[in-house]
Amino acid sequence: MRNKTEVKILSIIMIFSILFFSACNIDENSKKPYGVFIGAGPDSIEKMKNYELIVVDASNFSDTDIAKIHSNGQRVYSYLNIGSIESFRPYYDEFKSITMGNYENWSEERWIDVSDSRWKKFIIEDIAGSYIDKKIDGFFVDNIDVWYEYPSSEIYEGILNILYELNKLGLPIIINGGDSFMREAVKSDEIYKIVDGVNQECVLTSIDFENDRLCERNNIEEINYFKEYLSICKNFGMKVYVLEYSTDKNIKNKIKQWCENENYLYYISESIELL
Repeated sequence: MRNKTEVKILSIIMIFSILFFSACNIDENSKKPYGVFIGAGPDSIEKMKNYELIVVDASNFSDTDIAKIHSNGQRVYSYLNIGSIESFRPYYDEFKSITMGNYENWSEERWIDVSDSRWKKFIIEDIAGSYIDKKIDGFFVDNIDVWYEYPSSEIYEGILNILYELNKLGLPIIINGGDSFMREAVKSDEIYKIVDGVNQECVLTSIDFENDRLCERNNIEEINYFKEYLSICKNFGMKVYVLEYSTDKNIKNKIKQWCENENYLYYISESIELL
């Protein structure tokens, strides 16, 4: 009787051990849905391998680098800045004459005239075209907020024209920010089946640039504004992504709970450098 009891106990222990280690193995091998690493380079490929979809700046990666990421079973979207230009870009001097003003909190960046045909041609043919040659899987389009800063019909149409041409390249498009433009474009039904998703930064968090720190957003009106905006986009058929910045465990848990309840993909970075 004692031997049978011992055998049963040992069997139960073995079963639980198998289940435990299997669960651990699944957890280790499973990938997180979404990660944003715009400031990263090829030396971060290993660090980024645990994400199904990553956003990088493809100008920092070769086609061989992108192929290596794909070999990990990942998708790669590239950052594409259409509404401003950074002074470190090799083509900055070529387009400096059509910049319109300084970009607050980003000293190396200036807003650009998206209605200029030379800029549209360059973005589509040279930049986006080179990224497609590297076999990226989609575009992460930034700074259509230029219309918020310079709300003219020319700027609005300039953004639309770039998005229309970008869509012809056949890859998915995620818009980062740009809530003012996107609200208007959704209302007028001008981007149906053009934009696949939106990414919103800082819904529950905020960046204190003056004191160089990451904070929890406390303005309920601002939080509700962005939540409503994302609901509008979701109801329009777009996938919603959220990018937050925090090192605080409690804030991270709030973000996780909210995004999972809404079925939003999210990434929480501990640095605005997105390395």
